[in-house]
Amino acid sequence: MNRKNVTTGVASNVIHIRDAINLDVRGTKMETIHREMNMEPEIELYFGKPTDSNYFVILDQLSGTKYNSYKTSSIPLAQYWKQYKKALKKLSNGIMHDFVTPKLCFEFPTESGSGIGKSSMTDLMIIDGLVNVAIEAKYTEYLSRESELLKKWIKSGNEKNRANVLNSWLEMIGKFESEIVIDDLMEVDYQFIHRTASACKMSDKPYVVYQVFYDRVNENKKDEYIKKLKTYESKLNNSKNIDFYCWEVEVNLIIEENKQVNPFILMKEVDVYKFGKDKIYRL
Repeated sequence: MNRKNVTTGVASNVIHIRDAINLDVRGTKMETIHREMNMEPEIELYFGKPTDSNYFVILDQLSGTKYNSYKTSSIPLAQYWKQYKKALKKLSNGIMHDFVTPKLCFEFPTESGSGIGKSSMTDLMIIDGLVNVAIEAKYTEYLSRESELLKKWIKSGNEKNRANVLNSWLEMIGKFESEIVIDDLMEVDYQFIHRTASACKMSDKPYVVYQVFYDRVNENKKDEYIKKLKTYESKLNNSKNIDFYCWEVEVNLIIEENKQVNPFILMKEVDVYKFGKDKIYRL
């Protein structure tokens, strides 16, 4: 079996960053103070990397992104996080992390350190000091799209370049998972790997959360998809130093779809969905 130890210079870079940040202020001590005083976290919203924004501006920016129908996952994600204080509290309880100064960044880009290609875009990245929570939304994508396993992804493009990109992802993950079995990764969806890498980059504590939306008609397909996620996690996260969660949310489309009306703009005035059952659990 081909094994690869991912022990590059990533760790030393993170140590350098640690030295530049007062961890007593941004780390566990501050979390304890907030918990004891029952303080509300100071939440900030962003589209992409952290710059001043607000929810309606984020909807404007999302309105320019591609969607195939009102059942594209970015749409229920945007509406769910409209009530971002409530959503963040639900997430906090589910993953058992007390947020202190969370920055909510929609469509957060993570560049690969080597190789040529587009940045990996995380649907929602929550940055809380040196804690990263990468949220990947899924809805009808798992109905229409077969998982693109790493072995297929590498061969479907420039193999040398994609190998370089993969090595970059593994370097990011390597701080938390010291020994990665390459043969096992070949049976993992490549998107699962780069989403994990995004959570690990510039982080002391990474979380990966799949927010899986579903309606009752497709509930069985949702269950099949989550089984795949559990398999991927078991192949990538041998040391269990990265926390993976699934967040199931039942949705119902409550307005008639109109291809002439952008759902993100519509969402400013009315709800597009009604949410039902809602639970978070560890993969």
